Amino acid sequence: MAQQSGDATERIIRALRSLDASDLAPIETPPSVWDGIEASIESGRAELPGSPSPESAVLIVEYSIDASDVLTEVGAGWVESAIDNDAPELGRPDDKRVLWESIDDDELRELWQLVVQQVRSEQSEVRVPFRCDSARARRWFEMAVSPVADGGVRFRSVLVFQEARSPVALLDPTIERDHASEPIALCSWCGRGRFDGSWLGIERLVADARLLERESPPPLTSGICGSCREQMSAELLAQGVAVS
Repeated sequence: MAQQSGDATERIIRALRSLDASDLAPIETPPSVWDGIEASIESGRAELPGSPSPESAVLIVEYSIDASDVLTEVGAGWVESAIDNDAPELGRPDDKRVLWESIDDDELRELWQLVVQQVRSEQSEVRVPFRCDSARARRWFEMAVSPVADGGVRFRSVLVFQEARSPVALLDPTIERDHASEPIALCSWCGRGRFDGSWLGIERLVADARLLERESPPPLTSGICGSCREQMSAELLAQGVAVS
């Protein structure tokens, strides 16, 4: 087979060598071809490292606490995250704001406190995956919790994957809330919401709770579902965190 291929190649080369200029006719390339090539180049250029499009830009949320768990430093992503989570008052730290005041759910707060305790005692980093959706996208993050000087702890969350979806008003931080209604808890790991005793996907929750029929959606709060607590506890145990 290789010999036949080689013979065919030689025949083509000999035929080409026998041609002269009179055997060739120039063909004008259609403008549409060049337009397509230029559009392709521009499209690829937009995805090059260092110049991401707004949709693909990496979201990083950073903040630090001191030895007393008081917020001491926040990055730009923290402000955006605070607004996205319907807590604009957390956008800027003050001298008395303790991190745990922003977590309403007891189990969720306890898990994060155990993580911080482990980081301080072992002086080693712990990595925690979690989910925090926006109104237009499902988003998965990884948080690195690291020790810093004088008993402080640094949190750095990086968006590792996102998936676009139709807008969900329930997750829109700019929409007016019905604060007289009972808040809906969202699991910080899987992104499901709690309704009528069950943890449901957001789209299913919106339908079952008939939220589209309401003038204003209820407020949101952070929580953790039972299955994610078990999985999260196992992951933390694997990293040396003593989970009760």
